Amino acid sequence: MRDRIAIIDINTKKFKAISYKQYDENNILQIVITENGNIIGLSNYSAVVKFQLPSGVVYEVPSIIENNTIKLILTRAILSEYGKVIVEIVLLDTKQLITTFSIYLNVEKSINNEDSQLPEMDTTSDY
Repeated sequence: MRDRIAIIDINTKKFKAISYKQYDENNILQIVITENGNIIGLSNYSAVVKFQLPSGVVYEVPSIIENNTIKLILTRAILSEYGKVIVEIVLLDTKQLITTFSIYLNVEKSINNEDSQLPEMDTTSDY
């Protein structure tokens, strides 16, 4: 599992890029939002998190907010394409939009690409 914590400064929009491997599944992504280095209290908010794959396909993923951290599970579908995956986070306060911002994931190509045909390996040997 490649569970990650993303720390995002909402003012400067600075964050460290997060990397995953293509086709991984059930990885937990935790998002901590700061403002000028101070953690923002999220207890009164809800979050909507959407992922846009390199092909343009968009997934909305359920999330929970716990201990001022947005937590969600990355499914195999979200990590099915390698490249830059845009993550859009929308914070809501009783259904009223508070802010929207984006980060991204780097999804590294897997050599176990399910879309390709791997040649059969010759298991005979003269040894």
